[in-house]
Amino acid sequence: MNAERSETLCDANGCSATLPNKNAAEAPRFDVFEEGERFTVRVYLPGVAGSNVAIELANKSLSVRGTRSAPAEEAQYYRREFGDCDFELRLQVGDRIDAARIEADYREGVLTLGLPKTLESKPRVIPVRQEN
Repeated sequence: MNAERSETLCDANGCSATLPNKNAAEAPRFDVFEEGERFTVRVYLPGVAGSNVAIELANKSLSVRGTRSAPAEEAQYYRREFGDCDFELRLQVGDRIDAARIEADYREGVLTLGLPKTLESKPRVIPVRQEN
């Protein structure tokens, strides 16, 4: 089963996320927020081993792909909401993101991506000179 959903999140030239629509119920949930000098993306991947997650950056598109495998059991299920699943999340990285400094950390089923802003996108304080 492939798990994907479609939506877009944007911040002027920051980042946007697109998930092609196939099976929204199984697609990974994620948050995008801004903290000071970077954007942070948290992707919630319960039951996914870190070794089953791949991240790739190409043409300003950051892709998070993975596979979730349910435990093999011989039980007769009457309802199963957690099964095998392939997923993909694509983030469009805008001009305000320093692509060379993107970082990824995976702990306890949560993938955290740090997307630092470029120096050009940070506010610049201009000192005022005064004559005495």
